[in-house]
Amino acid sequence: MVLFECWQSTWATGFDTSICSSMDGKCGCSGANPLGLMACTNKCLGIKLENKHHKVLLISTGGTIEKTYDESDGSLENKRSVIMQKISDNIRLPYTELELEVILSKDSLYMTDQDRQMICDYLQNRLKENLPIVVLHGTDTMEITARYCFERIKSLKVPVIFTGAMVPLEFGKTDAVQNVTEALLAVKLVKPGFYISFHNELFEVPCVRKNKDNRTFESYTADAK
Repeated sequence: MVLFECWQSTWATGFDTSICSSMDGKCGCSGANPLGLMACTNKCLGIKLENKHHKVLLISTGGTIEKTYDESDGSLENKRSVIMQKISDNIRLPYTELELEVILSKDSLYMTDQDRQMICDYLQNRLKENLPIVVLHGTDTMEITARYCFERIKSLKVPVIFTGAMVPLEFGKTDAVQNVTEALLAVKLVKPGFYISFHNELFEVPCVRKNKDNRTFESYTADAK
């Protein structure tokens, strides 16, 4: 699990955290404290946080999270993106501007390295804009695509967070709303890097994998694959 760190970059917080980064003990921050940001603001920096608006790029590649049910034939497939409508219906984001790009509508079991290269190329191009990015992806091969991009894209200046769902967004008991909400928050707070956000946990790529028995994701050490 990745904790939010108090020395967050200026693109995320909107103010200079150089005083906090010195870790001189003035604010009592541990350096890896989810509440460190507020502690440093109040005790160390003496600056009041403003309600800064953020723009986040949301990239959809399909997967279970975007599958829709077709009443005419009873199929459950990736046919169109439904994420923006569901977000507007279920999540309040007064300080976040979302830009949606649908680059694939595919079950991740059928993704190829050619698909992953296309996702990687698209990320590489959009990362020039320094916008934090959330990628919607099928869970079966999410860690493979995330690792593929991690190995090919270096020197990130913003976070890239992959997320998805075990149950489609259109279904009542879906985990999709939780996962998307948490990813949208985390992508504005964590340091640059590749992550998977799932079920109230944030995992750093590459040491993350799907646990099919527990129907979630987990971290692992490099020597314990």
